Amino acid sequence: SFALSILLIYFHSSNLSRANVLLGQWHDSSWDNQPSSPDIALMRSHKQEKQMLKGLSLIGQYKIIDSQAGLTQPSDLALSLDRKTLWTVSDNTKAIFKLNLNGELIFNESFLVDTSDLEGITINKSGDTLYTTKEDSNELMSIDVKTRRITRQQPISAMKGFQTISRYFPETPDNKGLEGITFNPVNGSLYALKERDPGLLIELDTDLESIIEVRLLNKSNGFIETDTPQKKLDFSGISYDSLSDLFWIVSDKGRCIFLYDWNKDHVIQTLKLSYKQDSKTKTIRKAEGIAIDPIDRRLYIVSEEDVMLFVFKLLY
Repeated sequence: SFALSILLIYFHSSNLSRANVLLGQWHDSSWDNQPSSPDIALMRSHKQEKQMLKGLSLIGQYKIIDSQAGLTQPSDLALSLDRKTLWTVSDNTKAIFKLNLNGELIFNESFLVDTSDLEGITINKSGDTLYTTKEDSNELMSIDVKTRRITRQQPISAMKGFQTISRYFPETPDNKGLEGITFNPVNGSLYALKERDPGLLIELDTDLESIIEVRLLNKSNGFIETDTPQKKLDFSGISYDSLSDLFWIVSDKGRCIFLYDWNKDHVIQTLKLSYKQDSKTKTIRKAEGIAIDPIDRRLYIVSEEDVMLFVFKLLY
């Protein structure tokens, strides 16, 4: 199509200005080495053995919109193996995008794919395979990074073990299906996130053949946000933290982050998605993606509403 042709040309252009893309960029590197009070307030914490987070401090925010390339509705994030770049997708574009940590699009490492309505993205531990989710059809896909081709496209309904959760997936997808996805390099499993009604965390094999285990995400295991009715609480993105063995799950409607312990099947801490800037308290609107870097103690969140990447420092 004409739009895809434009995107191909744009990805391979080497003389395009970034000035109009990075409007609103802000970064203060002096925050990196100075103690500061938490900019994201702790809403709730539960007694547990893991080290508790005191809060998060905003250290950067970057406009990532690129209308010509089709990056207008960012959804989900995945940190590269070298922790120097981020993968993302955009609901309305048949493409996989790669960004640097300042939100700038890396053209020669972004590429087109033959499908749209991508919602989630993650990468395996060898860095050669990306996995994505499609909410409109509740499908999962594997993509070879080198060839940039889809190697497997599998409806969750075709996976072994689906009968145990089939009642939660109507035959006609209801826009409350598969949203985020993350990879656990410790056990080699994928974890797909169902958005709501009910929220589910589904452990899968990387061949996209079998459902291994499923957890309901509800009030009984700590998924509560006091200002959001339980029926409206959703789950829009997920990232696995291998150092703490926790899942970071972001909620768009709840405007918060849940730190979830799979082994205990319980939320151990909840963070509000609000931050201080220019003496004002602001909230991240429509947070659709999250990526955790526990080594550098950084957290990346993408806003679909503002098409913006937020970078936070973890405070312990």
